[in-house]
Amino acid sequence: QCRVTLNVLSQVRRELALAPAQAEAERERLVALLGHDGSRNDLSRELAKTIRGGGMALDDPALLEHLRLSLVEALRINNPKWLGE
Repeated sequence: QCRVTLNVLSQVRRELALAPAQAEAERERLVALLGHDGSRNDLSRELAKTIRGGGMALDDPALLEHLRLSLVEALRINNPKWLGE
């Protein structure tokens, strides 16, 4: 139980330290992808709707890079060991 608690506390510490900058970086990528400003949540929903509607190809290099970076950012918080950095 102690080990689990330490892992959770480490994750919370990483979340507090990294999440604000990661959220802004994600928002900036979404602005670049969609071509207009907005909140991260609104832009993320719009991107999902655009993809579902066929307005953006799943193999679009900019989309793939956005998804890759978003995954890396999430792993830096949730389980940085998986990155092998």
